[in-house]
Amino acid sequence: MDPIYAHNEGKLVATFDPLIAEDLLARMREHRHGLRAAIFGTVIERHVGMIASKTAIGGTRIIPLQIG
Repeated sequence: MDPIYAHNEGKLVATFDPLIAEDLLARMREHRHGLRAAIFGTVIERHVGMIASKTAIGGTRIIPLQIG
């Protein structure tokens, strides 16, 4: 099973200005539902319009967008 496509109901994915991201993360962690909030990615110009992830061996994997 690919964890990228596993169901994650009740999760929030948000994009913030990097200058305030750490402060917002700290505020989210103050709430009982945000205790495990984390920054897990960055927006870069290299892959415009795509989602890419780093693999365990240092490669790049393009994640296909889901429809529906």
